[in-house]
Amino acid sequence: MKSCSRQGSTLVVILILLAIIAILVAILLPAIYRARQKALRTACQASLKELYKAAAMYADDEDAGDGSYPYNPTAKKPGEIFQYLVKTKYITNFAFLQCPAARKGRRSQHTLDLVKNDDLVGYTWTLKRVSNEEEAPLPLGADRYQRGGRYASSLRSDAHREGRNVLWSSGKVEWMMDSPALAKFIKNMPK
Repeated sequence: MKSCSRQGSTLVVILILLAIIAILVAILLPAIYRARQKALRTACQASLKELYKAAAMYADDEDAGDGSYPYNPTAKKPGEIFQYLVKTKYITNFAFLQCPAARKGRRSQHTLDLVKNDDLVGYTWTLKRVSNEEEAPLPLGADRYQRGGRYASSLRSDAHREGRNVLWSSGKVEWMMDSPALAKFIKNMPK
């Protein structure tokens, strides 16, 4: 009789331990996920800053004045839109053109675009550099998803899910949450 009650109490202890472990996992997993997303967001910001530096060096070295660079309407793959930076060796590593948060099987690339549409990115035209934040209300680039085809598509990236990194004309990169206010700001920008 004692062995049955001992086995029953052992089973109860095991069930209690399993319940405690399940609760701890339920608490820790979302925190781990948020930390991972934050790390990917930071890596993405670093990539956009590197892209800005490469384009800015190109503009300085080529005496491009306002930083104009060739438009590539047939870009289909991450990095093709920046062929001028590759050909002139300002970019030697294509890894930072791919958003680290992009899911496998989907391409998401950073572009230095004048942002003129509701999806936050359009075509690549010019990189206008400015000297201070007050002169820089213009977003130049952001995470975006490119679906291929005969032209560079302008769909916003869902790699970060709840927002995106935005590169401003001053070289600053800022995290922006998806919101109607952001869409309205982009839509009302001077063309």
